[in-house]
Parts: sequence; structure tokens; C-alpha cells
Amino acid sequence: MALRRKSVSPENLVQSYYDSLSHKDNKWQQLYSEDAVFSDASGILNAKGKEAVIQSFTPFLKGVEGVKVKQMIVEDEDACAIIGYDYVNPKGEKLSQDVAEVWQVKNDRLTRLTIYFDLVAGAFPFCDHYLLSFVTPMGSVANRNRSFQRPAL
Repeated sequence: MALRRKSVSPENLVQSYYDSLSHKDNKWQQLYSEDAVFSDASGILNAKGKEAVIQSFTPFLKGVEGVKVKQMIVEDEDACAIIGYDYVNPKGEKLSQDVAEVWQVKNDRLTRLTIYFDLVAGAFPFCDHYLLSFVTPMGSVANRNRSFQRPAL
């Protein structure tokens, strides 16, 4: 009789990811599938493959002081989480922001993450250094050097 590996629920897998971020360990890296994809809603940020996803997050996480799951909705292999991030920039200034993160889970691995965050709310200029690190590993030189400005309201 072959042993079957116990399946992890998508909710527990996603929660494990945020627990790892909160504890500032590297366990979150093991939760991604080899063909994982990370992007933002606009498509500017777009990492394909586990290593690219890890490389895109690692510099950003240096500016994250705290992570809290505020709400999570799970349906089958899809999950949406509202995450409260507490940022600290190199000057020691702090800011909190809620971000919507939409996940797809397959075969007990995180396969896709799409983030939705509000650039107008002020977090982008605040932690520009860290958010630009999302673009750097996968973006072009033009993307890395472009100047981001707050849209006129």
C-alpha cells in the first residue's frame, strides 16, 4: 500500500505564507511551485518561475516591518487575502497599507499571486526604494530608472 501525502488546504497554505513573512523566516520560499507567477494588477510587475518570484520579493521584504492577515476568502483553489503591511523606510519613517492579494493554489503549492495596491494612498512614494525592487529583477532598464509620480486627482 502506497503512502499518500496529506493535502494542505489552500487556506492553510496561504496562511502559512503570511506566517512565514511575519516571522521573517524563509519558509515562504518553499511554498511556491517551480512555475509560480507573480504580478501586479497592471502587469508592470511580472515574475515567472519560482526563483524570479523569490528574487522579486526578497528586497521588498527588507522594508516590511509587520504583516497581518485581515481577511481571507477561499473558494476551491483560489484565495483572496486583505493584508495589512507595516513598512519602514531607510530613514526610519513608518507607514501602514492594506493590500489585496489574489492567489491560485495547485498541488499544495502557491502557483500565482496577483497583488492590488493603492499607489495614490502614499505608500508608493514612501517606500519607493522597496517597491522598485519588485521591478528591478524582472523589469527593463527603462522600468528601473523611470520616475514614478503621483497621479493628479
